[in-house]
Amino acid sequence: MMSRDVWRLLLRIACGIGGALVLLYVAHSLTLTSSGADGPKIPYLPIAIVCAPAAIYLAFRWPLIFPFGLYFALVPFDAVLSVTTGATWVRLIAGLAGLAMITRMLLLRRFIKPAAGWYAWAAFVAWAGLSLMWTPDFPESQRVYGIVIQNFLMMTVLALYPIKEVEFKWLGFMVIASGFLAAAYALHNGDTLGGRLTIGTGDLRIDPNAFATSFVLPIALTLALALSTREMRTKIICFGAAAFMMLPILMTASRGGVVAIMLLFIYFALRSPHRVQILTIAAICLSLSAFFPNVWDRFVNDEGARGSGSGRTYIWAVGIHAIKSNWLFGTGFGSFLETYDRNFFEVFQAQNQGMHRPSHDIIIGTWVETGFVGLMLLLGAWYTTFRQMRVILKTSPLYPVRIAFEASIIALFAQSLFIDPIWIKYIWLAQSLPLLLMNSLVTIEQRRTVAVRPRIAAPAA
Repeated sequence: MMSRDVWRLLLRIACGIGGALVLLYVAHSLTLTSSGADGPKIPYLPIAIVCAPAAIYLAFRWPLIFPFGLYFALVPFDAVLSVTTGATWVRLIAGLAGLAMITRMLLLRRFIKPAAGWYAWAAFVAWAGLSLMWTPDFPESQRVYGIVIQNFLMMTVLALYPIKEVEFKWLGFMVIASGFLAAAYALHNGDTLGGRLTIGTGDLRIDPNAFATSFVLPIALTLALALSTREMRTKIICFGAAAFMMLPILMTASRGGVVAIMLLFIYFALRSPHRVQILTIAAICLSLSAFFPNVWDRFVNDEGARGSGSGRTYIWAVGIHAIKSNWLFGTGFGSFLETYDRNFFEVFQAQNQGMHRPSHDIIIGTWVETGFVGLMLLLGAWYTTFRQMRVILKTSPLYPVRIAFEASIIALFAQSLFIDPIWIKYIWLAQSLPLLLMNSLVTIEQRRTVAVRPRIAAPAA
């Protein structure tokens, strides 16, 4: 017989999946509406009237569940949820979520002092803003910096929010449910272009690499949940969910996504005492690639000539050349496209990659735009976010969550070596959720003793 705690856990997961299913159906209908395609439409006004009382209650009582949970669930579909030019449903919901959390903090008159990771990111964002003073393309730099400010503001609100233990648990379940339902939506509604899974209609499509990135956090928390319970049935359910979420990653044939998940499993195996279980589910997930040979074909037979990583190495060569003339302070945040064009004809390319190309690498892109100073601040922010969770010891019930977040940061950094992470909201959320974890220690310590060191503790776990 299953214990009462297990039944409660399954009930929460079922509620989370059901809620995420509704949210994804709304996302699908909004996509069809914006593109003018034929398909089922939702009567928005009646639904809004029916749901308004519950939505208002949740927004004021549990803003992390709603509307932040809605925001998190729709982030992977941001590119196809356009309202007007330059505005998306996700951005609007993010504003509502931030407003709801700020309102609750003002009503309670309670804020949490941000953990160290927030200050590190604040330093980078400040330097990036300062670099706009010498950018050669101010309109583009201003636009890109606006995206950074929006994501950093959400990070700031989360860093200040006095999260409750129940909210943190529900948020974890919602992250898992959103990943599971995003995978189901992709398998049912995705298209295959050039042998790779893509989501969207018309000109509105999600980048396969960005979509693969959005499954890192859900898979990591699913593994953490599986390792934190002794109930075998719950473990099997969680491992099955992790394998299911691996399918869209393989279907996107994202090499960076596959490498990120492999590093995720490796880190779990190194830090968790349940190595056999981790290696088993890792083997199962990798064995699924036998049904998607395009993944390994992209590793072996590169689209770009001479193993260039689909032309990335040629772009990086231009970026490295540009670094030489502005290595200390860079050319200004958001100016990589302009800087690339100015240096394009000075570097030989065996395969022409064309003009106005993004960096496809967090290190080269950041070094070109913000110089060595900005690069050190950025790497320091990633490292600080990772290391700030060391205060949670192995004896703490939060230790599996710590491992999940640390593994996610490592995996996403590896993915960022091949994409431009500044555009991806999920990267910023992965940096923000550890701040919520640190805030949860404050509220949990008020109710019971947990195995944690003070934030100023020196030795690592």
